[in-house]
Amino acid sequence: MSGAQSVLLISDGLIHPHVAARWFLRQALSGASLTHARSLNALHQHQLEAFQAIVLYMHHQSADPDAIALLDAFVQQGGGLLAIHSASASFKAQSEYYAI
Repeated sequence: MSGAQSVLLISDGLIHPHVAARWFLRQALSGASLTHARSLNALHQHQLEAFQAIVLYMHHQSADPDAIALLDAFVQQGGGLLAIHSASASFKAQSEYYAI
């Protein structure tokens, strides 16, 4: 594949993730074509086939079940997923998220 990889970064929060940590993440992804969203629910607003990967770096309590289903479908179709730090502790009551 030629050109920059396209990554959807879903990141939000002041503590988890810390603003400075989010800045470092953006620097690490600087070679990619980066689109930023603040919530998993934003998956409804993007054409996910345009992305090679989704990076989650946030801590939220809940998400729309349809958004979790979109994330699952993205991964099932070969899309990359990286859940950093607090993202792995998000959506604790939604087992579908952890099944991904």
